[in-house]
Amino acid sequence: MEFLLQIIVLAILLLYPAWRVFSRTGFSPAIALVVLVPGVGVLIALGVLAFAEWPVHRYGQDSDQGGDFR
Repeated sequence: MEFLLQIIVLAILLLYPAWRVFSRTGFSPAIALVVLVPGVGVLIALGVLAFAEWPVHRYGQDSDQGGDFR
């Protein structure tokens, strides 16, 4: 039972920040669920963020900071 609790806490610690990052960059926050894939999930999520065009820039929306990060 203790092991299951540790897995749930770890999943929350990984999922919440990824969910926020994807939503702030204009992607669907559900893409953050990929971080739960063992081994390569975080690498896939970072690859999407690094190489995809961010929808927030495509539609000309400003970020929460109001700055342009191009």
